[in-house]
This record gives sequence, C-alpha cells and structure tokens, in this order.
Amino acid sequence: MTIPRRHLLGGALAALAAGLVTRRARAADSRRLLVYWISGGWDPTYTMDPHLDSSIIQSDDQATLSTVGGIPIADAASRPAVRDFFSRWGAQSVVFNGVAVGSISHDACTRLVLTGTRSGTDMDVCTRVAAGSGAELALPHAVLGGPRFAGANGALVHLVSPTFVSVAAGRLPTPRDEDQEARVSAWLEAELAATGRDTLRQREFLQGLNRLPVLASFAREFATVDLGQEAGRREVAMKLFAADATRTVLLGSSVANMAQWDSHLQNHLNQDRCFEHSFGQLALLMDELAATTGPDGAPLSTSTRVLVLSEMGRQPVLNQQEGKDHWPITSALLVGADVRGGRVVGGTDDVLAPRAVDLASGELDDGGEILRPGHLIATMAEGFGLDPAEWADGETAVGGIWA
Repeated sequence: MTIPRRHLLGGALAALAAGLVTRRARAADSRRLLVYWISGGWDPTYTMDPHLDSSIIQSDDQATLSTVGGIPIADAASRPAVRDFFSRWGAQSVVFNGVAVGSISHDACTRLVLTGTRSGTDMDVCTRVAAGSGAELALPHAVLGGPRFAGANGALVHLVSPTFVSVAAGRLPTPRDEDQEARVSAWLEAELAATGRDTLRQREFLQGLNRLPVLASFAREFATVDLGQEAGRREVAMKLFAADATRTVLLGSSVANMAQWDSHLQNHLNQDRCFEHSFGQLALLMDELAATTGPDGAPLSTSTRVLVLSEMGRQPVLNQQEGKDHWPITSALLVGADVRGGRVVGGTDDVLAPRAVDLASGELDDGGEILRPGHLIATMAEGFGLDPAEWADGETAVGGIWA
C-alpha cells in the first residue's frame, strides 16, 4: 500500500475535510462488518446447537426443541430474548455449529477464532476486510472493546476508548499543535529520504498523522458518549457506519449482572443469564442498524453483516461444581445484509464432536471437512468481494451463504 507523505496544513486539511463530506454524502453500496465478540466461552447447547435428547450431553432440562425463523433452538421460558431474536432475524441468520478451534486456552482460541491461524502476525477478520475493502476510510477498523490482531496493518486499526477520543479531540496530553505535527512529519520524511528505509512502524506513524484532522471531528461527536456501556459503544458504531468512515467494527459485548460466560461453576445459571442478556443486546443492535440511515439513504441494516463469535464452547458434561470446563468446539452466528438465512451449517454429534461438512454446499457430509475458523474468515472475505486466496490464507469459503 502506498502511504501518502504530505503535510497536514492549509489545502491538505481542506481537502481532507472535503473528502469526509463527500464520503458522508455519496451514495455508497459498500458492505460493512460488525463482529460482536463474546469473551469467555459460551455453551451453544443452550441455544443454537440443541441436544435435548442426548443421554450424554448435559444441557438445559427445562428447554424444548423449537424451530424459530428456520433455526432449531433450545427454547426456554427463561430465555425469551433468544426466541424473539430468531423470530425476527432468523430468516437472515446462518448458524455455524461444530467449529473446531483446536485448543482450550482462552488466548489461543481467541487468536484462532479471529485470525484463523496460530501465527502471532496474522490479521483478524475485521482487519482483513478493512484492509481489503476500506483502507482509504478515516477509521477503517474501529475497536469498541474486545481483542484485536492487526498483523501488518496496525495503522488501520483504532481502539476507540476515552483516551483515544481525548487525544484525537486535542484534550490529551496537550491541545493539538498543527505546526508541531507538520514539523514532526517533515522530520520523519527527511529521515526516510536520508536512510532510504520505510519501516512498518514509520508507515503506521505517517498514516496516523494523516488521519488526525478527520479523527478530531469524530472525537468531538463522541465526547459525551459513555464507552463503558454497551449502549454507548453501539452509538459510536452507528455514527461511524452512518458517516461512511468505517468499514468494520469489533464490538465487545457486556455481561449479565451476577453472571459470566466462563462458567466453571454453575453452568446453567451463568449460561442462561448470559444468553438472555446478549441476545437482548443483539436485538437492540439490529434495531439500531434498521433505524439508522447509511450514506446511501438506506437503513444500515441493508448493508451491514453482524458476526457473533465466542472463542470456545463448554464440555458436554458437568463437573463437580455443576459447571462446565473448556471445550475446543464452538458455534458462530451470522446475521444481516445479503445473508441467505434460516439455515444451520455444520453440527455436532451426541458427544459434542464436530461433524463434517461439504464446504461447497454447507450441508453435512461424512466425506467432507470439519469446519474451522479459517473457513469462516474465507466466507467473510468472499462476502466482501475479496479473494480468499489472498485475504484468507487460501482457505475455502462455505458455499451458499450469500444471497
């Protein structure tokens, strides 16, 4: 990627401002990705991967099997938000069951689910999509809580935090001094010219300088938003998408009161409360996407895909504390624009082992492959018009996902 090296004064500032206005006003048909990250490791048998008749898998014995919006779920009176979500959005949802993450370590599984590899240098799915389809935007990938793996595209990834907002707005550490920024930029360019080196960190620094004026305008909009609350993080995501400033967002989920996803103790209590809370929050997210107008004048729900992920699952049986320990199989949920929904891809058997899938059709096939995070990343790349060979380490996308 060619990095512009120019001072951010006078006409350049005016050009950046004009470019932002143009992006806000133009009719854009580009798609957007929001990854909703659930940290801790969920138990999909409580919702999207029901095994209510299994003699081995211990799940919610108060649930019944229901098909809602085309999706089979473990339906329980204590989780009405789950039923409500699928009744409204199931026709635009694909559930991926039996996704093998190959580890029971939180850190390793987080990296595997988001990047598709164990490498410490690979990009996560959001950064890949942003780099391939939105690198020119003011904030290509905005992180609103949750983990991030930037790989070689650190300059495209921005953790939107109170500190970020204050720095961009000029409140920390001191008011912004554009003359000083120009001097720093000129010095760095002179050093690069003298040494002939153009390192990753230097490119990231220059990219950050070039984005500061535009970021400052957004920071002022976020000055009163409580980023510690999920509602505040949703508000920021809507504003960034509506302004066509961002291609991808990673939104960290909140947790139900007095509950946690990492349910080594009291699995039923924790999973029940957490699923009810998170699906309620997901419904609010979808409502806000539907109510917010995008740069093309259409609701953001017509151009945004939401991918719900957690790093691992839970064991099929309870431990001595009525909890469940880590399990290297998880599920994922994709919902939104152009998703050929009302279906489940993959599955697990009666001991919660993954079942093989024909990747071309997404149907169960004993002669097929076990779903891996890399297949999900390739599927997302394909959905954004990106070649999986280049943008998903050559992994194969699941067929039939996109309308």
